[in-house]
Amino acid sequence: MLRPNSVNREDSVTIFVLIDALGWYYVERSKFLIDLLAFRRKLQTILGYSSAAIPCIVTGKMPNENGHFNFWYYSPETSPFRWARNYLWIPRIFRALIGMKRSDIERKSKVRNHLSGYFALYNIPIKYLHLYDTCEKKNVLLPRGIDNGVDSIFDLLEQKGVDYGSYTYPLKDEDIVSKTVESLTQKPHSFYFLYMTEMDGHLHKHCSNWEKVEEKIHYYDTSVRRILAAAQATGRSVNVYVMSDHGMTPTTNEFDLIKLVDKLGLSIPGDYVPMYDSTMARFWFFNEDARIRITELLSTLQCGSILERAEMSRLGVHFEDGQFGDLLFLMKPGHVINPSYMGQAAPIGMHGFHPDKDSYAPAMIIGNRSIPDNVVHIKDLFHFMLRFALQNK
Repeated sequence: MLRPNSVNREDSVTIFVLIDALGWYYVERSKFLIDLLAFRRKLQTILGYSSAAIPCIVTGKMPNENGHFNFWYYSPETSPFRWARNYLWIPRIFRALIGMKRSDIERKSKVRNHLSGYFALYNIPIKYLHLYDTCEKKNVLLPRGIDNGVDSIFDLLEQKGVDYGSYTYPLKDEDIVSKTVESLTQKPHSFYFLYMTEMDGHLHKHCSNWEKVEEKIHYYDTSVRRILAAAQATGRSVNVYVMSDHGMTPTTNEFDLIKLVDKLGLSIPGDYVPMYDSTMARFWFFNEDARIRITELLSTLQCGSILERAEMSRLGVHFEDGQFGDLLFLMKPGHVINPSYMGQAAPIGMHGFHPDKDSYAPAMIIGNRSIPDNVVHIKDLFHFMLRFALQNK
């Protein structure tokens, strides 16, 4: 059994494992590493998806401070699809003939704009692509991956000369485990950051099937044990924590919000531009009539509600310049927009609901030593990780 060790030991190795979407709800109901990681705590997450949560974790700052909220926002002047605008209106069958399918546009846009961050077009209508830009142009899990003059933990690790190893997406989870074990065996670092993403996709498909959930939890249980065994074999004291960015909520209702808004007869982009995520819809308005009519419509719906400015500020997602929308309509927990710009089929599970109103939303952290009382939110993980990273400096 792993024993808690003194945090000030210079011959230690510290490992932080971030498992996407493995929220407190699922950890609390399982025996995940219970014999090894006895210190366990629920963490508050943020409004948004991993595109907001991961930058929050690695910077310790909320979305309106680090500039990362939802992937896509209205900005035709800076859109990575400007080059393809004349092709976007061509019927699908003809676009395929000239090598301009959705996958072609995605690949070429990424190369032309030197985009190294996560990049996926999902189901955004092709004819509207040129209206949007993405906030994640760089890989946020690398030094200088966060713009806006904000340092991430990777910037500080580099600046302080910390001997660290980082294995993250786009590596597959099994490759991350293998590379970490190999590193610990051959030339161990003093600090490791690992980010495994495949639990998220698994829960999107199977979160309502506990047997399937437990199968995947067992995989991560076994994987972390492999890493710990390699760490212990170094002869160093071992500090290990497993954490997450958010949970996963079973889908209970679907709502065709696009169809309802389209019935208003307003034009895109003449009157407004929408972005229909799975759990929220964001709108940019270009005249008062569009603002009033869409606001009045959304105010009558029972499937969700408009987030007021004060609430958005409290949640850290209000942007004074309206970068991510002039209005945000948030669905109730378990209710999803379907179809949406994320896809044509509702997932079995989804995240991105109000973090204070969804019992499945909280993230978690578990470890082999105590967790400070001030680590209560995912943004607190930044300083907590940094403390361990710098302990030998």
